[in-house]
Amino acid sequence: MAEVLVEEVENTSPSSPSEEPTPSPKANGFKGWLDRYFHISERGSTIARELLGGLVIFLAMFYILPLNSNMLSTDWANLGTVGISAGNMRQVGDVVEILIYGDVWAPAEAVRAGIFAATALSAGITTIFMGFYGKLPVGLASGLGLNSLIAYTVMLGMGYNFAQSMCIVMVDGILFLIISITPLRAWIVKYIPKSLKFAISAGIGFFICFIGFQNVGVIVDGPTLVGMGNLAYLPTTLGLIGIILVFAISVLPQKNKVMFWVTKFGVIIAILIMGIICGSLGSAGVEGFSGFYNDSYHIKELGNLGTVFGAAFLGFDAFTKPMSYALAFSLLFVDFFDTTGTLVGVESGAGMVDKDGRITVDDRPAMIVDAAGTVIGSVFGTTTVTSFVESTTGVAAGARTGLAAVTTGTLFLLSTLIYPALSMFSSSAVTGLALVYVGVCMFKNLESIEWNDWVTVVSSFLTVIMMCVAYSITDGIAVGFFSYTILTAVSGRFKKTDIPVAVCTVAFIAIYAIKVATHLV
Repeated sequence: MAEVLVEEVENTSPSSPSEEPTPSPKANGFKGWLDRYFHISERGSTIARELLGGLVIFLAMFYILPLNSNMLSTDWANLGTVGISAGNMRQVGDVVEILIYGDVWAPAEAVRAGIFAATALSAGITTIFMGFYGKLPVGLASGLGLNSLIAYTVMLGMGYNFAQSMCIVMVDGILFLIISITPLRAWIVKYIPKSLKFAISAGIGFFICFIGFQNVGVIVDGPTLVGMGNLAYLPTTLGLIGIILVFAISVLPQKNKVMFWVTKFGVIIAILIMGIICGSLGSAGVEGFSGFYNDSYHIKELGNLGTVFGAAFLGFDAFTKPMSYALAFSLLFVDFFDTTGTLVGVESGAGMVDKDGRITVDDRPAMIVDAAGTVIGSVFGTTTVTSFVESTTGVAAGARTGLAAVTTGTLFLLSTLIYPALSMFSSSAVTGLALVYVGVCMFKNLESIEWNDWVTVVSSFLTVIMMCVAYSITDGIAVGFFSYTILTAVSGRFKKTDIPVAVCTVAFIAIYAIKVATHLV
């Protein structure tokens, strides 16, 4: 997703290189220390610009707080009540409960509050860590796409309990950390085909978009597997209006700086508008909407962090299931390349890439922070914490250093105080528009596929389509790798550089063979 925005940030930023401030004389005291530690003057920025850039990044990322907490709790569990779940949720009276581990259950609404706290705190801690250690203007939080894999494929589709799901995320983070501190990172980046990387990102976009339409009610179960929902149903109608609204805002003419930022924050503006509308309807007692406030969003509910915190350490029994290894690998693969692409996008927009395409700053610390963030997030009780492409909006606002990230992280920590206000944003008409918008943004990665190469076209297509029809990101990646390996071998084009993909293919085949042999399919 990051790669598609690099050019946009460079071309549409309201501050051209000629407008960059000249380095200020060395200051003493705290300001001087900030300047020296974060290389603010050295990178042609100012403290004020960094603080503003950090605020902009936070505003661009804020949507993940309600979206992630709903997706990992009430959204998938409510789908389970119609018979999709594999035994890790249940309905007791009017209360939907989620299996945490063993025979420990918790109400889905309590889990949602705990995940909100986990998302905000892990994002805040990791982003501040990025600022001080990675020293780049990058915000981190639970990634959209990776959380859908856990919610809809792992928990809803495969029946893993919450602790098992978080354990798989934690193992992914540990493996990513090992890769980031060894030469493996450079080797993997060099030899995995570029088109497959973009196809996986685009496929996740399709998958997220499909989930968004499903949540809104535009897509429902039907005699042909799926069909069009009841568009006259008010929540669905408003969901469609929200989707149209977010894209309408995003294409408004950028005649001045105000309109530039209006289009950049189109998803936030649309969420606010639809949140107010849905909150008003909910407060008026209209069915299908949540009002401006209800008791399940009381600030005290954040104490349910204890329900999800540390659950990852109780889920190692997940690895008695062969498919867990494929899931961990899929998370690792997606997380790795998503982070790499995001960092390249931010560094390019910030002028940290030379004319030959070489990165002029050391970004290994940033990769280490990203990997550590995944481990931190899983321990807190949320999915893969990863670098957000929305960080490029902060770069467009002038951010160049880690001080912007420290600002963003601090705002995430403070965001726990606004949990009661999120009731108005919990309606599917609000969350659905964000899912569809992000999915379309990731879809744009298809333009970077080598369309004149039939092998990459076929493997990329199969990657994308299988993610949707199999309702599984893991299956999409597996089919993409398998088809690429077979087609390169049959066409006589297999080279030493294709060995990493072949090794991954063999691993996937072994995992699926064990799954079939043990009657897990």
